[in-house]
Amino acid sequence: EDENLQFVKVIPLGGINITNDLAICLKVSPEVAEEIKIKHGHAFEREENHDIVVKHGREHYSFNTQEIDEIIEARLEEIFDEVKKVLKESGFENQLPSGIVLTGGGAELKGIDNFVKNYLQLATQISKNGIERTVSDKVKKLKYSAAVGLLIEMRDIASENSNYSEDYPEQVGFFAKFFKKKQ
Repeated sequence: EDENLQFVKVIPLGGINITNDLAICLKVSPEVAEEIKIKHGHAFEREENHDIVVKHGREHYSFNTQEIDEIIEARLEEIFDEVKKVLKESGFENQLPSGIVLTGGGAELKGIDNFVKNYLQLATQISKNGIERTVSDKVKKLKYSAAVGLLIEMRDIASENSNYSEDYPEQVGFFAKFFKKKQ
């Protein structure tokens, strides 16, 4: 409201749960499951399915995209059912004209914005918390965006408080290496 954050809630479900589901259901290692999720995963079932081969080390794995999509979609429905519940309990269910913002590694899943828009019936966007223009290339990934957003907030608080860098020089020095200089 008026560009101020009104509500925050952590839902302890996300992309790692999708990876774990893929690993269990497809009987592969978590590393292979993560690769499948990133390279071949979609937030909802595709109209046309096809077989894929995933090479990992010396191993080759064959899957159908329908199977992958069904596993991912089932977990996404669970995650966003929890989001619906939290929105209802918070009183913000019908008070989000700007919709919701997705962040973190799970936000990189192909089609996630459309899935969420349709599933929650809310405007949906993917945010990087302004990291494109404020941080070094080392941390410019969606999976780091929540943490980077907190670091940006800390930097802004520190710049407003002129004594902060004098009182906590080690912390300021450590975090400074992640940020580009303000222009």
